[in-house]
Amino acid sequence: MKNKVRITIDGKSFTLMGNESEEHMQSVAAYIDQKMREIRQTSQSVSLDSSLAYVLTSINVADDYFKEVERSLSLEAELDELKLQCMTMKNTISELEEKLEHAREAHEADQTAVEKEPQESGNGGRYKNRKR
Repeated sequence: MKNKVRITIDGKSFTLMGNESEEHMQSVAAYIDQKMREIRQTSQSVSLDSSLAYVLTSINVADDYFKEVERSLSLEAELDELKLQCMTMKNTISELEEKLEHAREAHEADQTAVEKEPQESGNGGRYKNRKR
């Protein structure tokens, strides 16, 4: 569904039609209007020449866009690196859990063997082979 929105940029009214929400289109228009005001404040010649102000605003908006694309790519690369680190850590945890389970099993086996050994007083609980 197309939305029809009335906006104002640089003191001029426009009607926009688009699939985006009215709030989104208003936000975009407000952003462009703010950039236009910033450009017009930079010098007297820019404030008097609308074409120059429009071109400089376009360049500034494009600059913002390219910086955000760079930032997004950098964040995606960082996210990929963090995912890799996370997978490596998960693998390490799995390996350590497996080793711990083997150690517990070995410990339990040792405990069971010790409990099954006959106890004899005075020899530390161990039998020795005695020849008769």
